Amino acid sequence: MKKTLILVVLIFGLLFGPAFAAYGAQDQQSRYLEILVKIEALLRELKELIQITTPVTPQPVGEETLTLSLNSPVVNKLTEMELNLVEVGNNYADIEVNYFDRNNYPGTKTSGTATGWVPNPQLYPEYYTGSDLLSVAKNVYRTHKWCDGTMKEDVWNKGYQIIELAGYSNYLCRNRFKEQCVLDGTYDNYYDERCDFGRLRFTLGEIKSSSNFAIQLTKIISSSEVEVKVIDKDRTALISPGNIELMRAKGEAGIYAVDTKRNIKMPVTDSSVLESYGLKTTKAKEVEVKTLENYQTSKPVGLKEGSLVKEKNNATVYVVDDGELKPVASPSALKKAGYDWKNLKVVSEKVIDLYSVGEAIK
Repeated sequence: MKKTLILVVLIFGLLFGPAFAAYGAQDQQSRYLEILVKIEALLRELKELIQITTPVTPQPVGEETLTLSLNSPVVNKLTEMELNLVEVGNNYADIEVNYFDRNNYPGTKTSGTATGWVPNPQLYPEYYTGSDLLSVAKNVYRTHKWCDGTMKEDVWNKGYQIIELAGYSNYLCRNRFKEQCVLDGTYDNYYDERCDFGRLRFTLGEIKSSSNFAIQLTKIISSSEVEVKVIDKDRTALISPGNIELMRAKGEAGIYAVDTKRNIKMPVTDSSVLESYGLKTTKAKEVEVKTLENYQTSKPVGLKEGSLVKEKNNATVYVVDDGELKPVASPSALKKAGYDWKNLKVVSEKVIDLYSVGEAIK
């Protein structure tokens, strides 16, 4: 900010120094009006600069440490999963991992059979990488929604479906809005899924992963108590620019991408995130604080899939792929993968910190 102010002073001097020197030789009133017009234009530019460089809303926490006691279920809000400790051994713990609202879910239960449908490997690579939890899922709680967030009531029990897995393969156990409403280019409908995984044995230090979260047994406290870490891997949200509004509360710097139809607001961590979609923070509409409070806070907006980025003071180049930053091993590897160096953008450390780092592109 100090550098910005110094820049403003220098610009002011260059613009108006000659004007004041000639002030007495010209008509005072017309010269005064000319100076006011220039000052007004400069202040508008300064306002835009401040909006772009002002830190905005930070990201929510992407992990949570929980203490579990025998037969005392705990709900993790990040993942909507219920964890229930049922047994503790010398070097292990058995934990039931299930959807927290399974007993109140209104869906009609059906036995899943082989349909031939499987997740698209390009959109859902995690399904084919041997995920510890996906491979042992017991039931899928699938909510059918239109891409505007409303229920798709023309299927199953007004949009609610419970699938008992027995040969059925087309499930991901997570929200599929990103793939079915944004990445495939059809803003129509999507599945929002949660799963039961049943009783699982964790050895000390072991991590078991699903599509969008992971659980690690970090400590055995006693014969009836353990500590686990739940990691939310899906830390960011993608947006469809035509379906969001940029808003900022009066008197505050933080900007949100607001989906009014889905009634959610997504924090914008840095202007470079919006720029990856061709949007600018300067287009944010100023609204009353109460207006923003009416929307539920969701995950922060992530960079557009396929973005090529690096941090200012770090030589590592990343590709944003499937919600992760994948390091690029070499220029030839980048070219082979179909990317172009001329599209490389420099982003802040805050943006890099939104992501977990995946496997390198070689």
